[in-house]
Amino acid sequence: MDNTIHYQPRMSKELQLLQLLKPRKHFTTEETRRYESLYRGYLGEMKFYHLVTSTSTSGYFLFDFLFSSNGTEFQIDSISIEENVLTMYEIKNFSGDFFMDQDLWYSASSKKEVRNPFHQLQRSEFLLRHLLKDTYPNLSIKAYIVFVNDGFMLYQSPLSLPAIFPTQLTRFLKSISGPKNVLSKRVENIANHLASLHIPKSTYEKLPSYSYDELKKGITCDVTCGGFLKKHSNRFLLCPKCQKTVPMQQAIYQNIIEFHTLFPEREIRTGSIYEWCGGAVSKFMIRQVLITYFSPIKKGKFTHYISQ
Repeated sequence: MDNTIHYQPRMSKELQLLQLLKPRKHFTTEETRRYESLYRGYLGEMKFYHLVTSTSTSGYFLFDFLFSSNGTEFQIDSISIEENVLTMYEIKNFSGDFFMDQDLWYSASSKKEVRNPFHQLQRSEFLLRHLLKDTYPNLSIKAYIVFVNDGFMLYQSPLSLPAIFPTQLTRFLKSISGPKNVLSKRVENIANHLASLHIPKSTYEKLPSYSYDELKKGITCDVTCGGFLKKHSNRFLLCPKCQKTVPMQQAIYQNIIEFHTLFPEREIRTGSIYEWCGGAVSKFMIRQVLITYFSPIKKGKFTHYISQ
């Protein structure tokens, strides 16, 4: 079983679509909140990924799993595998001050109760144990929440809390550091077994709604900018918002990929991509990119393109 898709965190389909839609569509308050929440979570997972892959660790780290146990779906952000120990990590990119009172969490600023993330951790740990009990009954399973944001603080937390706080990250990295051992057959088998249990798509997946006509046409800059590129020269486009220049072929190619991601049912044609680009580049340049990076399919007088 190929477990390479778990080598690093991946954006959810929902976040991918929201990111592509953000410059082109007016987001409702709820859509903005949802996008910011998902993107913040993804950035937190990437921060943890860079932390544990920047040092030599004795464990074999994998990321981004979706499992089902007894018909109940649950996600795990990261799993570290050793010979007889599997450690699961829930990554949180919370910011701000919080405090605990008994088993309840509250925002320090508003005093309003918020969801206790350790309930989710306990649930996921229980379900993972149940999922692996027949195949690996002697495998020890540990679970932690890792708070990666330096701007997070939790007051009145018990010492027994299975948490790694921002001030403890350096110590945590030292605790897992060690010589990179040759991957044993047992660890490889556990990793492959986990990959075989991964569900590629949640039955509860909820994707944003949008239509072609409501979206602004043009060639977008990167996600941190959100501007639209204009012709700068015969070979480059310029973003008026951030002043970045982008090679024209690269920008066209990326816009074709965005078009196909948002509208996979639509055929990729020179004319349709020209319209999607908002007339920012010529049909000749679009055709050159299509010929270079895609395979033509002829239907009578018309030609559309598919990925090579």
